[in-house]
Amino acid sequence: MTTESVRGAARARGGATDTTMLIWKVIAASPGITRAQVWERVEHDIPPGYATRLYSNERARHGKSIAHASAIDLARARGYVLTLALINLREKGNVSWDGEGNDRRYMAARPPVYRGNPDMIDESGTRAAEHMALAEALRVVEKALAQGRPPPSAVGGHGLRLRGKLFDAVEILAKTVRART
Repeated sequence: MTTESVRGAARARGGATDTTMLIWKVIAASPGITRAQVWERVEHDIPPGYATRLYSNERARHGKSIAHASAIDLARARGYVLTLALINLREKGNVSWDGEGNDRRYMAARPPVYRGNPDMIDESGTRAAEHMALAEALRVVEKALAQGRPPPSAVGGHGLRLRGKLFDAVEILAKTVRART
């Protein structure tokens, strides 16, 4: 079982889910944000397993069963989760909105009841971006190490010189390792 299938799911602690809290924090950080702008910032942070379960359960309630979870369009399932969260936040008085349709703008009213640590919710996406940069850096370095020699673009006339992606990768790794020690 992967953590991806349960991360953000409604836990038995009561209150808002991690996903709902993320959506609220994005709205709170950008008053007047549209649904499309919220979607851009949270789409990939909505856990696939959570979205698939909610969406398939909703379809089943309307008599539209799905044979297998792999048949579900993940973007549609995540969009359903966003819509459901926005409706619930509005009904509970956590957000308000002005306008109609695509021009609707959301504003945070009051924080939802949340039993987790709200500081762990990364509404800016910087933690995810840092993680992806580190993963790419490791991929580049591991490829060079697996070949047993640096790529030709990294070798200069006076021995090893790091250039381009390899230099950036080594620099990111060095900074990460330094920060952890």
